[in-house]
Amino acid sequence: MDKPNASEKTNNETVAQQKTSTVSDNNTSNAVTDQSTDSDSKTTSEDMRPEKKAKPPPLDVSAAQELQQQAMAGPKTPTSTSPVTPGLALDRRKAKKRKIGHRRINEEGQITYKKIQTSQIMGSIQLGISCAISSLASKPERDLLIQDFTIVETNIYPKNGSISTPAHRFNEFTFKTYSPVAFRYFRHLFGIETADFLLSLCHYPLIELTNPGASGSIFYLTEDDEFIIKTVQHKEAEFLTKLLPGYYMNLNQNPRTLLPKFYGLYCYQCFGKNVGS
Repeated sequence: MDKPNASEKTNNETVAQQKTSTVSDNNTSNAVTDQSTDSDSKTTSEDMRPEKKAKPPPLDVSAAQELQQQAMAGPKTPTSTSPVTPGLALDRRKAKKRKIGHRRINEEGQITYKKIQTSQIMGSIQLGISCAISSLASKPERDLLIQDFTIVETNIYPKNGSISTPAHRFNEFTFKTYSPVAFRYFRHLFGIETADFLLSLCHYPLIELTNPGASGSIFYLTEDDEFIIKTVQHKEAEFLTKLLPGYYMNLNQNPRTLLPKFYGLYCYQCFGKNVGS
């Protein structure tokens, strides 16, 4: 084989150099291409990231802490009113006990009902019942009629007495008797004799109960614990009169009924006003 001459070597070297440069150019272009790709990818990722929102201002926790402290401490007492001392609270409770409905107790311990002493009310009621029951003796016993439930007998009791009423030491008063014949029938049905009824109610002082309840009514108990007298409002008295016909039917059909037993209904008026029924 012939040895290459110098010119061929030079050409080979030139080719080699060209290849080398070509390779290097290719690497460079690849590097440039890679850089451009990296820059594009960076640009794309930055474009896809959401914009950062502005940070909100720091919260003021002092108001929340104050609300929490108030909730833990409980409701505040009004500063405008002065604190109630134990002695004042006790006086208020005593005053509340002294004033229930129309019932009052003064400092001397005297009990009044609608500004009238209960001792006077008790005596007037006993006198009125005694006269009303005694006047029934002249009326013969008979079967009840429908009009017997609506009859109201009215008598005036002046202090010096009258033809039909005795003199007394109380203030002048008016006494009404509701359905006297009907209630006489009820008493007879319950086995109550007229003489025993008058003896229990009118011949001995009544005992006033000291605890009247929430209604503020007056309760009188007979000495033999047989009967109770209670003051009621006018509306309650009207309601009872409307129930009398049905009450009569129930008693005849159920002699052993557990309904309350009513022996009479009266109205005491003094100084032109209804004091009790």
